[in-house]
Amino acid sequence: MFVPLLDLSELVGGPSTTATPRFEPFRRERIEPMICGRFDQVFAFEMQGDVMEPTLRHGTLCLVDRAQDRIAMQDEIYVVAVQGMIAVKRVRAKPDGSFVLMADNRAVPEDHPETENLRVIGRVVWRADRL
Repeated sequence: MFVPLLDLSELVGGPSTTATPRFEPFRRERIEPMICGRFDQVFAFEMQGDVMEPTLRHGTLCLVDRAQDRIAMQDEIYVVAVQGMIAVKRVRAKPDGSFVLMADNRAVPEDHPETENLRVIGRVVWRADRL
């Protein structure tokens, strides 16, 4: 099956960086155990920047399940929107109902967004470094 390869800015209405849609090939039987939803709720993206290094390096191919749009697992990596900006971060839920967004890169400080400003787009369920 072919999974859409998105530029994350497109998720918040930003301009597409490609004139024609791009897709990544995946084997259905490989994806199925990882996702909670339907195949049409899955997309791929290439990590940009170093905020999640060493876990996700610049250029790492990631697969996201949009059906996992609630923080159900502590410290997992999610794609989130905070006030119109997209972030790829580890998310920790706090007992008071708030969230902490954490980068794996120790030079990047934690973010404590207002709960009403945080929208979970999906959970990163698979990743592979491109050589």
